[in-house]
Amino acid sequence: MLSSATAPAVPQGAAARATAAGKAVALAATLARLDAQYSPRPPAPPPPPPVIDYGPEIAARAALARTHSALFDARTAHHAQPTPATAAAHQAARAAYQAAEAAFFATPAGTRLLQTRAAYGRPWSQIH
Repeated sequence: MLSSATAPAVPQGAAARATAAGKAVALAATLARLDAQYSPRPPAPPPPPPVIDYGPEIAARAALARTHSALFDARTAHHAQPTPATAAAHQAARAAYQAAEAAFFATPAGTRLLQTRAAYGRPWSQIH
């Protein structure tokens, strides 16, 4: 059992606050001295770039590209082996492509493309 002569005195009230404040000041001074003594910390890495939302225009263009690829594959399969199943797949792919084409031409980019095509004197299908 500790006697009161060997036990450390626990500061009370104002004395405890003064001791804590003194320790905080000493800690801040030590940290300032260490910051001055050593090289600065490396800068924080930059935040990640924001996620770019390209909007419905790019999504419609990507859907058009995907359905065009599927249409090409279905057409190739139908011409390689003309069966009722490949004919039905080709018709389904054509319908999906027409829907994706309509969705694309409803976007601002599709409208601009139609306006550019209209600048030619003959229908687009006769150009190529």
